[in-house]
Amino acid sequence: MIYGFGSYRLDTDRLELWQGEKAVAVEPQVFHLLQHLIENRERVVGKDELIEQVWGGRIVSDATLNSRINAARRAVGDSGKEQAVIRTAVRRGFRFVAEVCEADAESGIGGSSQRGTMKDAALHVMAETKSHGQTQNSEKPLSGKPSIAVLPFEDLSGASDFFSEGVAEDVVAALSKFRWFKVVSPRSSFRFRTHDHSDFGGVASDLQVRYLVDGSVRRSGERLRVVARLTDTQTAKTEWSDKFDLHQSDLFKIQDQLTRSIIAAVAPASLTAEMTRARRREGDDPEPWMAAMRAHSYLRRLTQADNARARAILMEALGENPEIAMLASDLAISNVYDVLFGWGRTREEAIEEAARFAHQAIQVDASDAMGHTALGFAAHINRDHDEAVDAFARALGLNENLAEAHGYLAMTLGFVGDLEKVMHHVDVAVQLSPYDPMLTFWYDAVAMAAYMAREFEAAADWASRSVSANPEYIGGFRVLAAACGQLKQLDLAREAVSKMCVLDPSLTCDATSRQLPFRHPADADLYTDGLRAAGLP
Repeated sequence: MIYGFGSYRLDTDRLELWQGEKAVAVEPQVFHLLQHLIENRERVVGKDELIEQVWGGRIVSDATLNSRINAARRAVGDSGKEQAVIRTAVRRGFRFVAEVCEADAESGIGGSSQRGTMKDAALHVMAETKSHGQTQNSEKPLSGKPSIAVLPFEDLSGASDFFSEGVAEDVVAALSKFRWFKVVSPRSSFRFRTHDHSDFGGVASDLQVRYLVDGSVRRSGERLRVVARLTDTQTAKTEWSDKFDLHQSDLFKIQDQLTRSIIAAVAPASLTAEMTRARRREGDDPEPWMAAMRAHSYLRRLTQADNARARAILMEALGENPEIAMLASDLAISNVYDVLFGWGRTREEAIEEAARFAHQAIQVDASDAMGHTALGFAAHINRDHDEAVDAFARALGLNENLAEAHGYLAMTLGFVGDLEKVMHHVDVAVQLSPYDPMLTFWYDAVAMAAYMAREFEAAADWASRSVSANPEYIGGFRVLAAACGQLKQLDLAREAVSKMCVLDPSLTCDATSRQLPFRHPADADLYTDGLRAAGLP
């Protein structure tokens, strides 16, 4: 359904808000809040009802609700002073008061709203929508978050479509949990069951998306071969493709396995493609999404200069767009990196800033899994293990396919020696993001868990993997030196200490004990015992 009001239109199938020729970037909660108010515009909608519909009944403060109402007003050119679109009914709730026309997105037939007969306006909305479909090579319709459609997988065996459509629906559901993308509803994308697989431009034009995920399923006896690919429709470039050979004995298990495999590839591949696009647009960038992508690309480099550059971009973008949770959560992660690598500012200052921005992200969008992940990471480096574990649990409850949440939770659990759980979460994180720049931390988490469990050989092995993943990260060398010190492999231990001191000449056992977030003093003592045996002063 498309709702038109003034110069705006809200497309509930594509989850998009437009003002004339310009896409308006809105958070999912703001979109659903607008949709619910429009669909119930004949009455005042109470606060409890909004919380139930938009937040799923979770506990939400008045400040959070008012923040989302203000963001909705800004998105449609309204304000709390004017209230020309969304009016506050004191102590009762809110009502959408602008005149609305309706149009069915699929049939293109305009209809009159119960608020008045506006057939001409509805037809105008549809005419605008069709005109957007003819501009697939223009950047304007694709500004803001990248949009993705998942098409039904083609069943090459000529059997029922239920499995191929089920796979596509699962992928849509999983991708929708990432705030990085706008994902087209299956109600729209499944219209293209019989599309020409070479006609990416036509499908992308109709759905107004940049990326398409499609594939095929072929059965041979009890075996299944599933082929999937991600295509950038503007360049016709295949960003990723792979095939999966599976057994048909448990279709539901297969769907879960396949969905995770596809998400593990599609999410990083499309995000990397977006960061590459953003890096080409240096200088001031008015689009908050593209600014976020430029900052994200610098964050992933894990150098002090790039981290500072990312933080500068994020601070400017957040100042202009305080309603975008991703900007705040990335700022929290940037400050966490300062603590982990010992970059520049004091540890206390960086921890305080990390926690502040993490809380801001969650206040803006309580259902943003990355915001809770940032909060967990900030709690971890502040030695608040219980709060960290709780925050990561909330993040994974919102998005079980978020590699960062699994990896950072493993880092927290590593300091208490819970080797089995650490291994589980690192395994999942690596499945979801096998080339992640944080691999060195995740391997270090396993090394630390093994060390705390007094399995020093395993600790040395995983520490070596951490060092191989990033020889500039001092943490891998620390665990390697400590483990080799405990094993009396003093030549290897001293070599690790030597490389540590090149990376940080001021490093000592006491400084390490103060810096790392050990839960118990005895754990810190065990660690520094190994480092002293390795020769660290």
